Amino acid sequence: MVRYEGLSLRLEWSPVFVIQLLMGAGLVVMYGFFFEELGPSQIVYLVSGAPALALIPVGFVIVPAAIADQRSLGTFDFT
Repeated sequence: MVRYEGLSLRLEWSPVFVIQLLMGAGLVVMYGFFFEELGPSQIVYLVSGAPALALIPVGFVIVPAAIADQRSLGTFDFT
């Protein structure tokens, strides 16, 4: 059942991936405007942390919507 749900969401994975990538890049650019001169360790910190911070709001939107879809289809109890 989990495999079936994963395959049924395959059309949603590419837009989610693009949104995640753009949000992470946007956060890095935004932080670059806040801090004019960054050292190498600060740049690594921003590049590794910004996509993780971008994952949180996307998860708050997509997970409840996916659960609502599964409940309406009746597959939530099986997965």
